[in-house]
Amino acid sequence: MADSGDFTAWLEAHSEEEGALGSLARAAAADSHWPPSGDLQVYLGYLRDVGAGPEVESVCTQAWEKFLAP
Repeated sequence: MADSGDFTAWLEAHSEEEGALGSLARAAAADSHWPPSGDLQVYLGYLRDVGAGPEVESVCTQAWEKFLAP
Protein backbone atom coordinates (compact mmCIF):
# COMPACT_ATOMS: atom_id res chain seq x y z
CA MET A 1 0.00 0.00 0.00
CA ALA A 2 1.24 3.48 -0.84
CA ASP A 3 2.13 6.00 1.83
CA SER A 4 -0.76 8.45 2.19
CA GLY A 5 1.78 11.29 2.19
CA ASP A 6 2.27 10.65 -1.51
CA PHE A 7 -1.38 11.29 -2.45
CA THR A 8 -0.85 14.96 -3.27
CA ALA A 9 2.10 14.14 -5.54
CA TRP A 10 0.12 11.30 -7.14
CA LEU A 11 -2.82 13.62 -7.67
CA GLU A 12 -0.71 16.40 -9.16
CA ALA A 13 0.83 13.87 -11.58
CA HIS A 14 -2.67 13.55 -13.08
CA SER A 15 -3.07 17.27 -13.76
CA GLU A 16 -2.81 16.82 -17.53
CA GLU A 17 -5.76 14.42 -17.64
CA GLU A 18 -9.16 15.40 -18.95
CA GLY A 19 -12.20 14.97 -16.77
CA ALA A 20 -12.89 15.19 -13.08
CA LEU A 21 -9.62 13.68 -11.86
CA GLY A 22 -7.59 16.15 -13.90
CA SER A 23 -9.74 19.04 -12.68
CA LEU A 24 -9.22 18.03 -9.07
CA ALA A 25 -5.50 17.59 -9.67
CA ARG A 26 -5.19 21.05 -11.22
CA ALA A 27 -7.18 22.62 -8.40
CA ALA A 28 -5.02 20.92 -5.76
CA ALA A 29 -1.82 21.99 -7.52
CA ALA A 30 -3.00 25.60 -7.65
CA ASP A 31 -4.20 25.67 -4.01
CA SER A 32 -1.44 26.76 -1.65
CA HIS A 33 -3.49 25.49 1.30
CA TRP A 34 -4.15 21.98 -0.06
CA PRO A 35 -3.03 19.50 2.62
CA PRO A 36 0.38 18.10 1.66
CA SER A 37 -0.39 14.79 3.36
CA GLY A 38 -3.02 12.98 5.35
CA ASP A 39 -5.66 10.34 5.02
CA LEU A 40 -8.84 10.57 3.00
CA GLN A 41 -10.68 12.24 5.86
CA VAL A 42 -8.13 15.08 5.92
CA TYR A 43 -8.73 15.79 2.24
CA LEU A 44 -12.51 15.49 2.50
CA GLY A 45 -12.53 17.75 5.55
CA TYR A 46 -10.48 20.32 3.68
CA LEU A 47 -12.84 20.20 0.72
CA ARG A 48 -15.82 20.72 3.04
CA ASP A 49 -14.04 23.62 4.75
CA VAL A 50 -13.53 25.41 1.43
CA GLY A 51 -17.13 24.81 0.35
CA ALA A 52 -16.58 22.17 -2.30
CA GLY A 53 -19.73 20.29 -3.22
CA PRO A 54 -20.43 16.60 -2.75
CA GLU A 55 -19.46 15.88 -6.36
CA VAL A 56 -15.91 17.10 -5.64
CA GLU A 57 -15.78 14.96 -2.50
CA SER A 58 -16.86 12.00 -4.62
CA VAL A 59 -14.09 12.66 -7.15
CA CYS A 60 -11.58 12.90 -4.31
CA THR A 61 -12.80 9.61 -2.84
CA GLN A 62 -12.53 7.91 -6.24
CA ALA A 63 -9.03 9.35 -6.70
CA TRP A 64 -8.02 8.08 -3.25
CA GLU A 65 -9.26 4.60 -4.12
CA LYS A 66 -7.25 4.64 -7.38
CA PHE A 67 -4.22 5.90 -5.47
CA LEU A 68 -4.40 2.99 -3.01
CA ALA A 69 -5.16 0.36 -5.66
CA PRO A 70 -2.38 -2.15 -6.22
